[in-house]
Amino acid sequence: MTGTTDLSNAKSVSPTSDAYKYGQIVGNRDNALIFGESGWILNRSEAVEADDIGAWGEAIRFDSKDTETVHDDDEDVDYDYTYEQFDSNTVLTVNETNHTIAIEDVVDPIDSIASFAITALNIQIDAGDIISSSSFSGDITLDSDIDLTGTGLTGFTRDNNKDNSFTESHCVFSKNFDAAGHTITLAIGEPYGN
Repeated sequence: MTGTTDLSNAKSVSPTSDAYKYGQIVGNRDNALIFGESGWILNRSEAVEADDIGAWGEAIRFDSKDTETVHDDDEDVDYDYTYEQFDSNTVLTVNETNHTIAIEDVVDPIDSIASFAITALNIQIDAGDIISSSSFSGDITLDSDIDLTGTGLTGFTRDNNKDNSFTESHCVFSKNFDAAGHTITLAIGEPYGN
């Protein structure tokens, strides 16, 4: 998302036990990726308290981006790319021409907001026609303190454990996590937007 998203007058159904279906922007996102580019403004609805995304939490809010146009001589076509970033480190490569997104490959150990985001998104999202990602099933080690304030990132996995089955891989992390004495500050319940 870019510019301003104004939901201030939007009406929403009050969440019930099926809370994963309700969100200010979208309900159950499945493998969709919801994010705002640097400078995106969200005017939230005050009609009901709900996450941006009912099936996962908040929209990811990148703080920087880069763009370029690449010419493919074989196909004689220009491809416009946007690189969505945290602290100028690329997390997503968006092919604006083909409308596809590639999540960067997992970095271990995690030493920045960008490497945390890359790891989390590779755990949460299965590759498909529009999004490409690396499958990730390894151990996680921290190499520095990570502060996710203002990012919309609420953890490594998603919180839409629908039907309490724990069968969806993006709802479970079952390997080893080694904080190595470091701390992650999660962006859970923080106010943002207007």
